[in-house]
Amino acid sequence: MVGQSEGDVLRMTWSAISRGRIAVRQSKTGELVEIPIVLRLEQILGSVGRRKAVTIVAGAKGRPLSSTGFQSLFQKARKKLGFEKGLTFHGLRHTMAQSLAEAGASEAELMAVTGHKSSAMVAHYTRRARRRKLAESAMERLGANVPSSSDEKP
Repeated sequence: MVGQSEGDVLRMTWSAISRGRIAVRQSKTGELVEIPIVLRLEQILGSVGRRKAVTIVAGAKGRPLSSTGFQSLFQKARKKLGFEKGLTFHGLRHTMAQSLAEAGASEAELMAVTGHKSSAMVAHYTRRARRRKLAESAMERLGANVPSSSDEKP
């Protein structure tokens, strides 16, 4: 729901939440990204509560999770929820960017969410979504009744 890398999510702190946003300085680009907290994320954060942990994503004892520990928990959750075996956290970042592109977000809007510095990287994430939209548009010119790509799973 925030479209950030695993490492950046693991470093997010409770103190980074202010005025309905989570601020994170991305490790890869150094960009400061302020992501609006959508209702579902607000509900999740509320159910977790701040506890004594400094980071939002923390283990049972309130300590920050390592990448290995987080990946283990992520895979357990993936199995429990019935998602396919190949699902990765980074894949969710890609899906977020693709979903925003399919919804008509501009490259500048995508860059504001993902923190990418170049439109080339945003294009990498959104190429499939844009191609799908263009193919739908082309077929509609022939009068074909085409279901919207936003109605289907990627």
